[in-house]
Amino acid sequence: MRIALDIGHNPPSDLGAISEKHGLAEFVEAHKIVSYCYKSLYDQGFQIVNFAEKLRTKVQIINRVRPLPICAIEVHLNNHSSPGPRGALCLYYPTKKSELLSQFILNNICKMAGFHKNGIALIKKRGIHIGNFQLNPSYPIIYFLRKTRVPACVVEPLFLSNDGDCGLLKRDHIHAIIGSAIVQGIVEYVKTFY
Repeated sequence: MRIALDIGHNPPSDLGAISEKHGLAEFVEAHKIVSYCYKSLYDQGFQIVNFAEKLRTKVQIINRVRPLPICAIEVHLNNHSSPGPRGALCLYYPTKKSELLSQFILNNICKMAGFHKNGIALIKKRGIHIGNFQLNPSYPIIYFLRKTRVPACVVEPLFLSNDGDCGLLKRDHIHAIIGSAIVQGIVEYVKTFY
């Protein structure tokens, strides 16, 4: 089975969000997560479609591969104008398969990350959300979700604008935990539909 999985930005001109305060770049941190996913998925017998290209080209790559991938996932890191928002969310195109793929991934991220000693989740569950297609259908994330011909989701596991989330990203093991959770979500999706 083929999985289309990659990072949502394309350096050198596009590193995504930057946290100057913490010295973190979205592309670099997402790359660590996706690298873990690639190895784990290969070890489980999946074929990976890598689409590290500019937006329209990456959608064309996914849509031209035969047989089509069973799903397409982009990994990002979130950013907000306020430092308060934290945690994980997934965006999806409004189909049942995309919705369940997003839910499986999000549930695993929050479950596998664990809890602080005081019982508060390390990664807050912010939910799954339909991309807001009426606002700006050409916005890159929305375009990816709209134009990809397979069930698709965008995973935003942490906020680069939040000190606590940035602190998690500075722990080497968090990338493997998030990567493992994405893979587990994919496995649950495969067991449900294939």
